[in-house]
Amino acid sequence: MQASDLFLTKPGGLSTSEAMAAELPMVLIDAVAGCETHNLNFFLRNGMAVTANTPKAIADTTIKTLNAPVLLSKMRAAMRSQTECTAADKIYEWIYSHAK
Repeated sequence: MQASDLFLTKPGGLSTSEAMAAELPMVLIDAVAGCETHNLNFFLRNGMAVTANTPKAIADTTIKTLNAPVLLSKMRAAMRSQTECTAADKIYEWIYSHAK
């Protein structure tokens, strides 16, 4: 992923989490109803991805996005703003506070 400029993927949990950690903008395709639809909406709403559904739209969106350095930078910044490096500490504090 580190050598990539853009990631074409389904909006599943593992692939999108890895892309987010790598600050790799995404074109999300073929979302399955349920959790993938929720993931798709989250990434779109927060400016971390674009979507396309037909082969032509996927190709057009990919080319358009790759040729938009400002958009790619905004998508990376959006991912960075959503990444929490202190999550383990917060989980520990929550468990500790509820264990009393």
